[in-house]
Amino acid sequence: MTEQQILERYKSEKLAFQAWGHFVQKRILNELSEQGYSPDKLLKIPVVPRIKENKSLIEKALYRGKTYSNPYDEITDKIGVRFVVLHLDEIAVINSIVEACDVWEISKDKDFEKEKAEKPEFFTYQSVHYIIRNKIDIAGDCVIPQATPCEIQIRTLLQHSYAELSHDIAYKREEYITSEMRRGVARSMALIETTDLLFREVRNMIHVDEVRFNEFVEIFAKIKDDDEYIPKFNRLIFDAYQSLINEHSISYMDIQTFIKENDFLYQDTKNSEQIFHKQPILYLVYYLIQKYKNQVYQNWPLTDAELRPLFNKLGISMG
Repeated sequence: MTEQQILERYKSEKLAFQAWGHFVQKRILNELSEQGYSPDKLLKIPVVPRIKENKSLIEKALYRGKTYSNPYDEITDKIGVRFVVLHLDEIAVINSIVEACDVWEISKDKDFEKEKAEKPEFFTYQSVHYIIRNKIDIAGDCVIPQATPCEIQIRTLLQHSYAELSHDIAYKREEYITSEMRRGVARSMALIETTDLLFREVRNMIHVDEVRFNEFVEIFAKIKDDDEYIPKFNRLIFDAYQSLINEHSISYMDIQTFIKENDFLYQDTKNSEQIFHKQPILYLVYYLIQKYKNQVYQNWPLTDAELRPLFNKLGISMG
């Protein structure tokens, strides 16, 4: 095919490719939501279908030294959709959605986990690439013909940074890539893998901490009004006293027992007109005041004006 023939055919099919990209984007985002994930939190870069530019298509089809027998049809990334997450293990979430969808057939063009297993000593570009093709025509504003290809890339934010860094090197002729370039790329990928491991360690710590926080807050569910509940405030107070909680091995059962023994606090909280006094984490503060009032005062993250009424309600001097 000549340049003109390729461009004319591409022009006639562009709308279908764009429609296919948007279909894939929406399908995967909707499935994430249905499985309980928040796409806005899981995905670190907006998901925007990318249509290949005319000049890039021509360059890849005719001038990159690839031996295509049918260059137009063999180029499968005319439309692409990229999903960027933070952690390596989050890639599997999107993998499973892509592989379970019954709308399209898939082939996995690149699998970095398989590459690492086969060449553990080799650091190179990492990403998961699928080529998907719809099983039947899809009707809409325009018809998406059966077997229209779309490339899906799934990578971490660190892998994405690496891809951006090494993009220019990938297009250099082999003889022009210096040993310094190769070493720099290999060192970058090694560092990315190490950094991802550290990220996961920190994330696991945060998860354990979040579970413990939720245990304390959940026992106050009977007085928790979602319209008045202030998550950041409750988290601020909990963090201020976390070392005290750990030091004395205080459990949510201790707080629950305290609430039963001081039921008047529940009524006072329920009848309060101030949102501040309706926050469930204050039951923890009441418990700590009764047991460790000096440390409560020392660690209180706000002003004395907010703390004094809590002491007064228990009949304890703030000192």
